[in-house]
Amino acid sequence: MNKACLWIAAFALLGTPLSSFADTQFKCNAGAAENSVLFAELQKEARLLNEAFCSVLLAPASDTLPRDRLRAFAAKARSVAVSKFAGTPIDQLEMQFANFESQVNDGDIHPLSMPRFILQRPIRPSKPYRYFFTGDQESGAGVLDTNVDSQCSQKLGKSCSEALEDLSAAIQPYQVNYNAFAAERTVAMLDKLSARWDRYFDDGRTLTSLDLVVTTILENKSIKQGHLVGPPPRQWFFLHPEAVVEYVPDAPDGEQLEVGLAIEVIGINWWERSLIGIPFGASLTTTYSDRSDIDDAGYGITLFFDNIYSVGWAKHGGKDGFYVSMDLLTLFKDKKSQIEKYRNAVRFE
Repeated sequence: MNKACLWIAAFALLGTPLSSFADTQFKCNAGAAENSVLFAELQKEARLLNEAFCSVLLAPASDTLPRDRLRAFAAKARSVAVSKFAGTPIDQLEMQFANFESQVNDGDIHPLSMPRFILQRPIRPSKPYRYFFTGDQESGAGVLDTNVDSQCSQKLGKSCSEALEDLSAAIQPYQVNYNAFAAERTVAMLDKLSARWDRYFDDGRTLTSLDLVVTTILENKSIKQGHLVGPPPRQWFFLHPEAVVEYVPDAPDGEQLEVGLAIEVIGINWWERSLIGIPFGASLTTTYSDRSDIDDAGYGITLFFDNIYSVGWAKHGGKDGFYVSMDLLTLFKDKKSQIEKYRNAVRFE
């Protein structure tokens, strides 16, 4: 994958202007100016956290996210905000900060879903303000009716909307260098994901358009996660054609070894690794080969090893058949068309 494309993708997903990352390895932004009177102490903590991210950017060898500092900041932000707005008509604020804190405490924070506090101004004066952390899909946004704005003034000396803007400004500084930090991690992640998708189409078994659709449906949970993901751990096959060379010891002389056709009715393949330590798969299979005095059609199972080797057994009436198979589609395998088919089948939204 082209590096320039990776950078563009990373910044587009993070919502960070390319210009803001210019020369980040050599200088870091200390954060926004201190202008949050109501939350000066919280903003100070946000700036210190921002500096911690800066230190990591300037020392790549210490490639470690300051998680403890981030967790402490999330807990403090929740405590300060809830305490400051107690007794005001601000709704869902504690729920919003609880969501922020839980995302931070999850441990392995995904760079594309890093929590950030946003105050959404109303388009028209009569519309309510909304305030929320990105990624908070369950609880939704907190809503502030502009008609109750004055009720905050009695306690805070500012209107509710002005106080929320102060809170947003106080939290924002920690995000400045984190965006650059996350951009670097995102590029590295995209490189790894690109390599894994290449292996999926180069090393895995070849999929038909029908196989792609079935795999997409059955692996939907691992594919559609709201962020960039690698290939699914399994491939699924439905009515997949194979060529077989089958040996039926009880067939008449001269007909024991025959070339035939097999159809994998339904199958699964762990293309990268399995419980036995190598790629492994199995399919319920029906075979067809032309012999006298023996049923042409057979029904059995095929086992696949290392995405290349396959052996199978089928029952032709009362006669056993043993075969090795070859994926006919491998002869016409084209990675580019496979990727295009998969993208059309998945339809990321």
